[in-house]
Formats: sequence, structure tokens, C-alpha cells
Amino acid sequence: METYSKIANFLAGNSGKKEKEELEEWRKAQPENEEDFLKFQRIWNAGKPSASFNPDVDKAWEKVSSCIFAKDNITTPDKSRFMIPASGKTAWKIAAAVSLVLLSGLVFLLLNSPLSGPQHANLLSLETSTHQKQEIVLSDGTHIWLNKESSLTYPKEFTDSTREVYLTGEAFFEVEPIKEKPFIIHFGAGKVQVLGTAFNLQAKTTGKVKLQVTEGRVKFSVEGKPGSALEVGSGEAAELSESKIKTLAPDVNFLSWKTGEFVFADKQLKEVLQTLESYYPVKLKAADPLLLKCRISARFKDQPLEEVLKIMDITLNLSHSSGETADEIVFMYTGKGPHCAGENL
Repeated sequence: METYSKIANFLAGNSGKKEKEELEEWRKAQPENEEDFLKFQRIWNAGKPSASFNPDVDKAWEKVSSCIFAKDNITTPDKSRFMIPASGKTAWKIAAAVSLVLLSGLVFLLLNSPLSGPQHANLLSLETSTHQKQEIVLSDGTHIWLNKESSLTYPKEFTDSTREVYLTGEAFFEVEPIKEKPFIIHFGAGKVQVLGTAFNLQAKTTGKVKLQVTEGRVKFSVEGKPGSALEVGSGEAAELSESKIKTLAPDVNFLSWKTGEFVFADKQLKEVLQTLESYYPVKLKAADPLLLKCRISARFKDQPLEEVLKIMDITLNLSHSSGETADEIVFMYTGKGPHCAGENL
């Protein structure tokens, strides 16, 4: 139960840093955990009532109360003055009726959720491993490039009035424009709605959700909070953090994981290593935290990893070697020449 509480907190946008890290570790522990998370996420998104749901409370009360009191020949009380008896047959009926109302509400949510229509009768799921990226074309012609360690859940055919998919991780979308069928991407505590456009969406379970648009406009919002929507246009970027959305300065390397092209202009080594990790199947670290403050200007395009590492070594007076695991590489100061962080060691 504790794990599902953490998932609920995350989807509601209430997770702290530690809780996000624990949830990420649990998801990576075994494939079944990730499958459970995606199911929970779909149910969570499905559990949001439609904006058009306006129940007639008076009529509902008449139906429930008539079922409760009919056999006891009791006059149906006004709902505003109704009090639940402490015991007795009638109290049991009231409790049963309340349960029935709750169950009916659940049935309503299931029948009116995004996952209940014909297009969701046969959901498909695509997942990428640590060393894998995947391109997919959906039934409507939309192209999606899925980054490593990501997953996408989508229907085999789009048959409803909207086209809805679920993303965990990072992907680049080229959405086929269909004016009468908006395309919606659900992720954690937010969603993106478009008609036809191209953009990159990074929605990992830990950290912030980042959006950058290359063509058209999209609506970026928090799930269940229509007033939070922010329109993001071509060449613009935005970020969702702690249930709040704000604009960002565009990142020149936002598509490096897909194109293999990197441009660094006086960037700290910490940021450079994180960006390179998005493309190369390695974990890059520094033996000394001071090295992460070093700055570098460089441009790489489709170059072998070892070539990139050697250029960084020469530029910053560093050397590199294998780490504790097969996919880990650690940078160290050579001790020759000036230290790249300006420290005398």
C-alpha cells in the first residue's frame, strides 16, 4: 500500500525529492513494477470526472430515498434536514444506499473516462531499455521518437473524438494535424494538448517536466486544473514543477538525444555530462566534485563516444577510466597543467 500511496502522491504532484527517487528505484527494480505504475497512471487519469458532468442532486436523492424508505412506509424526509439514525434496519439501508451511490460514481468515472471508449479497448505499450531508442508511427500518421528508458501507451486505433496517449520518459512528437480530433499526451500530473505540431516532451518520474516546441502551438496544463493551461509556441519552452507551469529559455541541445548534435558554449561540465548521457549509453561522473564546475565550449555531431571523451580530456586537462559498472566512465584531473576549475591541487 505504501508504494501505491507514493504513486498517487507523484501523480498528484505532491511528491518530494526523496519520494520521487524511491519511486524511480521501485519502477526500475523489475518490469512488473513499471507495468503496475502505468496501469495506476491510466486509472488515475481515468478517474477525473468530465467537465460536462452536472448531476441533478434532487432527483438523485429522490431515487435513493425512495429505495430506502418505501418498504418501511416512512415519509421521505427533506434532504436538508436528513439525519442518519445511530442504529436499526433503516440505518443499514442508508449505509447500503450510500455505498450504492459511491459505486455508481465509480461506474460513471469508468464509463466516462478517457480509457473507456472503443479506442482504448486494445491499448498497446512500447518501452525502451537503457541502450535503446525507438521510432513509431501511430494509426493517425503521428510520428513519435521515444528516448531510452521511456514508455508510451497508446490505442491501436483512434476511434474517439480525441487522440490520447500516455508518456513516461522523453519523446519527440510530430503530430498529424486533425482539427476535429485534438491529440493529448498524459504524463504524471500534467498533459499536453495539440492539433498538429512538433515538440519534445521530457516527463521522467523524477525531476521537472520540460516541453520545447519546434512547430505550431500546444497547450501545456496540470491535470484537473484547466486554469493552469499555458500556450507554448514555436521556438518556446516551458516547465512543469510542483503543479506550477512557467516559461523557460529554449535549450539548444533539447533534441541532442535524437540528432546526435551537441553545442556547448561555456557550459559547466555537470551540464555537459548530463546532456551527453541522453545520447550515449553511459553514465558519466567526475571523481572530484570540483571538476563539475569546469567550463567547456565545444561542438560534437555524430562522433564516437571515445572521440568525444578524448577531446574533453585534452581541453580540460583530464583523463577518464571505467567506473564501478560496465557503463560508467569517470573523469579525473591529470595533475598536469592548470586545473580546469581554477583550483590549485
